Amino acid sequence: MENVFAQSEESDAVTYEIYRKATKASTDEILEEAQELATIACSYVSKWTDGYIWHNEPFALSVAPSDSGKGLVKVQGRTRFGDAIDDEWFIVFLLRELTLHFPDIVLSVQDNDGQFILIEAADHLPTWLSPSTSENRVFIHRGQLHIIPMPRTPAEIPLYPSGPIVLERALDIIMSPAPTEAALAVQEALNARLAGYPERAQKNMHHAKMVVPRPIAHLLQHDPQLVAPAVEAFYTRDPLTMKACFRMAKFPPADSVVITARMNRVQYAQLMSQRFHPPKPFHLPPRNSPVFKSHELGMKLACGFEMLYADLYLQDRSKSHEMPSLDDYNFDADRAWGRFRSRLEKLGYFGEELVGSKRYRDMEKRAKVQFLQSRTPAGHLPESNPICRIDAILKLPIDSGTFPTLQDHEDSDDWMEVDHTALENLLSTEERRVSDVGPLESDEEDDSGLDEEEMRDMEALSKMFGGFSSFVGKESGIDGVLFPHESEPDDEMQDASGVSNGPLQFDESQFVQSMMDMLGMDDTELALVKGFGKLMKDVAPSQDPDILRSANSSTAQESSANIEADSANEDDSDLGVASVPIEEYMDAMDRELSGTKVGKSFHRENDRLSSSEEAEEIHDHGEESAPVDLDLNLVKNILESFSAQEGLPGPASSILSSMGISLPKKNQ
Repeated sequence: MENVFAQSEESDAVTYEIYRKATKASTDEILEEAQELATIACSYVSKWTDGYIWHNEPFALSVAPSDSGKGLVKVQGRTRFGDAIDDEWFIVFLLRELTLHFPDIVLSVQDNDGQFILIEAADHLPTWLSPSTSENRVFIHRGQLHIIPMPRTPAEIPLYPSGPIVLERALDIIMSPAPTEAALAVQEALNARLAGYPERAQKNMHHAKMVVPRPIAHLLQHDPQLVAPAVEAFYTRDPLTMKACFRMAKFPPADSVVITARMNRVQYAQLMSQRFHPPKPFHLPPRNSPVFKSHELGMKLACGFEMLYADLYLQDRSKSHEMPSLDDYNFDADRAWGRFRSRLEKLGYFGEELVGSKRYRDMEKRAKVQFLQSRTPAGHLPESNPICRIDAILKLPIDSGTFPTLQDHEDSDDWMEVDHTALENLLSTEERRVSDVGPLESDEEDDSGLDEEEMRDMEALSKMFGGFSSFVGKESGIDGVLFPHESEPDDEMQDASGVSNGPLQFDESQFVQSMMDMLGMDDTELALVKGFGKLMKDVAPSQDPDILRSANSSTAQESSANIEADSANEDDSDLGVASVPIEEYMDAMDRELSGTKVGKSFHRENDRLSSSEEAEEIHDHGEESAPVDLDLNLVKNILESFSAQEGLPGPASSILSSMGISLPKKNQ
């Protein structure tokens, strides 16, 4: 697992960039502005992030290299969130709050999927917006989502570029009076996704009692965030790294204490869900013991710390990059730090906090971290390497009296139990939200003998009838078929002056005359072409090459003589051809197929007729004359296809799901 931490840096990460117009001209002054912005921004969001345990990496801002010619202050960050999607949306909440507190900043946020914010509002986005056209067009500014639109009229071309747009131009448009706010439905979709924060983030925390070696309790006392890399090391372990657990040389379990550890719910679930046999150094109580759970959790976490410390990749990084840390860097002798701190004081960074108070020391530590980050290559700061943090903390004296003890509450893990009924209700609610197909009006049948569960099944079948009937009855457009929950794409490029979107008017005679003018043809040449075309139409069905060659050679002589006659008889000949309605063809085909195996495989309406007179009438005319029962055959074929899937994805579930229809369970 020595490359796990290196490989994981490339996946499941959210990146965010904050921009502000620089007030200074030189590169050094712009970097100083970026330092101040990063420090003040991190301090502002700390009221929500303090005490929060991130799944992989915490929210952090660093100074980005500046291009003094562009006059932009740029601050950026990157956070791996792994399996905890709540971390990603918590970061979006923090960024939105920053734009409300600092109205002169504009920010963008993306993850491995690109503009993931737009996915939440996919049903309300303009049709032109796609991953290929969204670059440098989607931003957050003053708490609102902004999407730079495409120009709809020639007058809007100077305001909104129609092609690719550079970042500097995009930021100028966002900060200009030109309207770029996204539609209300898009804003509401984003607000609904962020509803509940920041309380939702605190609800995501879990406190669990566990028995751990004393050094690990000491580490969690000073840096609770160290639980994240330890759980990750345990969860992504392999046989090679597990060798370190056989000896437990760094964290021997002989001297253990009981603590209440704080972590997020995903980390707790990852520890609880893993089946792991304890190595020899551990001696767990019996499984029926009331303290078995705390000992097992502590054993897993201790093994995670041991594997983390033995990781060769992190060990190599801690040795190859000898960078200053907060503990050994001489800030007092650095005049640059003094100037940076003076600027923060003028900006009111410390507020009314008393010098030496806990809050003041925390803010000063955060400012020092930002200062060192600006003087250290990205990712090389010792605080970003868990091994460096572990070594630094273990050098401090251990004070067992300040360990998180049993006085801290232990949370219930009932939230891990999945309520299938609640899950089904949630899925049904979501399907109804995205689907515009409701249940059909029920026929006048006696449903009094059906229980509630059977009524739900009947409603689902009725919904399936209506969904297919509505779907089949619609006409497909040039862009393809539209499912019931989809709507016709808006004409984004329509002229704002009110150009009609009605049917296209085509004047055939005017079109022919225009083509004749372009080609320099007169009426005689046009008549010659018509005659040749009609002759080819008459001989084409034979597909005889000799006939075709003969027609080609004689056309020039015969066409001129027959033009007038053909023109006179053209309408009569067309009217003389027998025009058989398509319905008669279809009826004839049905009668021919009714006696075959294919015809007999369909259920007919007389199969469920209750009236003896109707059944006798069908019998008199022949059983094959009974019309096919479309609804019954539809249900039969769909249910057979769905049952053949055996719970796996397949055509029946895919089609019905796209139409917002869910089938009853197989046992129902």
